[in-house]
Amino acid sequence: MIISMNIDIIIKQGEGESIEFKESFSEKVIETLVAFANARGGKVLIGVKDNGKIIWTTVWKESIQQWVNEIKNKTIPGIVPEVIIEKINWKSIIILQTQQFPIKPVWFKGKYYKRVWNSNHELSIDEITNLYLQSLNYSVAGKIERYGTWLKKIRDLVKTYPKVKFKINSLQYHFVSHFYVGEDSSDVNNINLKSSEKSSEKGSEKSSEKSSEKILRLIKKDRNISAKMISKEIWISSRAIEKHIKKLKEKWIIKRVGPDKGGYWEVWQ
Repeated sequence: MIISMNIDIIIKQGEGESIEFKESFSEKVIETLVAFANARGGKVLIGVKDNGKIIWTTVWKESIQQWVNEIKNKTIPGIVPEVIIEKINWKSIIILQTQQFPIKPVWFKGKYYKRVWNSNHELSIDEITNLYLQSLNYSVAGKIERYGTWLKKIRDLVKTYPKVKFKINSLQYHFVSHFYVGEDSSDVNNINLKSSEKSSEKGSEKSSEKSSEKILRLIKKDRNISAKMISKEIWISSRAIEKHIKKLKEKWIIKRVGPDKGGYWEVWQ
């Protein structure tokens, strides 16, 4: 918990690499949280003007929960910020805080941002690629290092051909690289280069068990959670989630009560 005295000091110091002031909640808040997640983390103070003046705000807990859900649903990987409510001179300040994400880059509405000093910087293709490489090396070290080297070599090679355009699309367990020649990409063949690791049947069964355990844990935590939200949480396709849920139902571990929208889960184990 951050005490008011520290908040007062932060406000006096002004906006910076890890601090942003906003008068109210908006998509700009989500953009800033994404920029923080792709950098070193940070806090958004809602109820504070750019000049540091605290304004009078009345926010209900239900509204804050709606903010958190909107942030989570509009970012990939989903950001779930820590919420802190502080009062200075009877005026409330809502603090939304996120840490640096180990899996980067995080995106919002198809765009990637990073915090640079006191503003949000939209990342270039090179910067996105570098964040991918750093993230991949961080998460699976030696196993995927060869793919990171491979991608970097391709990127460097493309730079020697000015007319070739290079684009990366992130998918579930791999990414696809598109190469375009000339102004019109419609007359060019796309080259899809997918990196994935083959696993044995035994390894697949273990992975399936772990996925089912994660799904069950999320359902126990939130009985109203949807399959789409579970998919975002554990980075598995919606189709795969449905298969795991079907198996859990067949084993009489969980049961869905009511429709997909408005219903809830019952856990029998």
